[in-house]
Amino acid sequence: MVRRFTYEKIANKCGKPICVSEDGLSFVFQTSDLSNVIYIVQLSIDGLRVKKRIDIKEALEEYVEGLRVANDSKYEKINEFYNVYLGKCLNFKNIKKQFCMNDNQDILIRLKPKEEFINRIRENQLIEETFEKDERSSAQDVLTDCSLFYF
Repeated sequence: MVRRFTYEKIANKCGKPICVSEDGLSFVFQTSDLSNVIYIVQLSIDGLRVKKRIDIKEALEEYVEGLRVANDSKYEKINEFYNVYLGKCLNFKNIKKQFCMNDNQDILIRLKPKEEFINRIRENQLIEETFEKDERSSAQDVLTDCSLFYF
């Protein structure tokens, strides 16, 4: 006999599954593409159960602040990318997100500014202020390839 599980109760609280581990026992749920909160949900013999709630924006702010406190050499570039090109994650409409999770429920999140957002930044002349004249032509290409990975 096969027992089926529905995720209606979990879906009301956590949204829809957007990523699944390779073993099919762990899931990432998100209420909407614009939400900064994700949930790690585990399937067990007793059904689905929320294991962890992650606020992406809060986690990134803690990470960037940790770099500042530690006086890490990566702080300046990561802080600029977070503040300017990810817009401090205030509007996830401007950010492309990709998720990957292993069987141990370790999650890798890739955050990348959408091309339309980069174009708006360029129109507001932030690129021109940031880059020298000879670098401006390649700035658009560089920014479309930039991402922030959070593990």
